[in-house]
Amino acid sequence: MTDLSSQLLFHILQSEQTILTRTDQKAYTLLSIPSVFIVCFRMMVITVFIVVILAAYFGLAFIKEGLESLSI
Repeated sequence: MTDLSSQLLFHILQSEQTILTRTDQKAYTLLSIPSVFIVCFRMMVITVFIVVILAAYFGLAFIKEGLESLSI
């Protein structure tokens, strides 16, 4: 009887371990998916910011050069 109860207990513990492992994998996946989108969104925001700054820099440089050529 002790052998049967220990086998039953081992089976229950093994089932619980399997459930916990699957739950951990699902949680990890569910947390990974939004983080990928957050990283991509940040990269897009940084890229747009850099493009705007570069456009402003070259635009102002072009305007300054144009004004200096008119002065001479």
